[in-house]
Amino acid sequence: MNGKIVKSIVVFSILLVFISSFTFSTEIGGGFTDSNNRFCLDLYQQVKGDYENVIISPFSISNAFAMVYIGSEGETKSQISKVLNFEDNFDTFIKDFSNLQKELDTSQSSDTCALNIANSSWIQKGYGILESYILSLKEYFDSQINFINFLDSEKAAKEINSWVAKKTNNKIEEIIKPDILNDLTTLILCNAIWFKGSWINEFREKDTVEELFNQSRELSLIVNMMKNQKDYRYKEFEGFKMLEMPYKKGYVLNGAGNSQPSFSMIVFLPDEDSSLEEFEETLDFEKMKDRTESLMRTPMVPVEVKIPKFRVENSYDLNDPLRNMGMVKPFTADADFSKITGNKDLFISDVIHKTYIEVDENGTEAAAVTAIIMSRGAMPMPDDKVEKFHADRPFMYLIRENKTGTILFLGKVTNPAK
Repeated sequence: MNGKIVKSIVVFSILLVFISSFTFSTEIGGGFTDSNNRFCLDLYQQVKGDYENVIISPFSISNAFAMVYIGSEGETKSQISKVLNFEDNFDTFIKDFSNLQKELDTSQSSDTCALNIANSSWIQKGYGILESYILSLKEYFDSQINFINFLDSEKAAKEINSWVAKKTNNKIEEIIKPDILNDLTTLILCNAIWFKGSWINEFREKDTVEELFNQSRELSLIVNMMKNQKDYRYKEFEGFKMLEMPYKKGYVLNGAGNSQPSFSMIVFLPDEDSSLEEFEETLDFEKMKDRTESLMRTPMVPVEVKIPKFRVENSYDLNDPLRNMGMVKPFTADADFSKITGNKDLFISDVIHKTYIEVDENGTEAAAVTAIIMSRGAMPMPDDKVEKFHADRPFMYLIRENKTGTILFLGKVTNPAK
């Protein structure tokens, strides 16, 4: 191999991350970036058992709750702040959030990569929502404001779902069912996020073959396994390996195998004598942040990569997970959202979250929608050493924006054939 380092990536149990710049920025997203990423792992622990294959978008949920947060007061505000790790000071919170939004807006779309983030607010016609709150939704969240009649539940659901489908490239076509709406429904706050990226190192379809994916020591599946050998960032840690798979947007070579992609997928692969469950239990915010930063400072080396094609769609009712995390009062009649209406007359009745991801030879497409319904009442290695990193057993993944380090999606795959 002419003195080159070659590594082979076989994904058994992995965590994938999409990223947008070369390093974490602690300034651009401020506290909001770290808040989002901490919440990401907290929520994942709550929902990881809901499906064989999991995907959530902490950024979508945080974005939607940010719109709720600025309308809350008292213990209601404190509980939302504690669960989402939001900054208590309004000016600091809004500054961090706005700076992050502006940074993400600058990296939105190109021929090879696109990121679309959209907010909308759906208000019952004739109900007294404070003008100051509506102005805040427009100014800080660029929210589309819609006045709607929830009593005509079929028409209202159709309008909201049409907006959702448009903003997610039709990957998510329904978030609201008519029967969830009633004569007490007053306000629905929605966030939609859609990402599509092409690999720097595309996989050839002719190289995709059927191989075994080991769900456990006792059970194996036949899946479509992609394969290539290109330059990647790769690093080994105690108990697991990591791989960065960059997307084309913003990609710049800086000598010696260094690059600055706008977005990446990061793969965490537990060792063969471990398991995804064991890895999940040891993963925390500081460990994820430290290891990812370390990987992104590592020069690129030749790696043989194997990873299965997969597609996942999930739907979550987040009421109970959020209550379990400590957000109780916002779901009760004692909630205080007086900065929305001027009265303590609203509470959160439902938090619905839908997600989608597809990974294939060309790249990745992912989408998420969150609807909050409010009702009244590199280490050096010897030359020529070939490491194996083959994704042939359950893995965990997340999508991150690199410049700020904001996690957009997080999930796991235990059955790619499903």
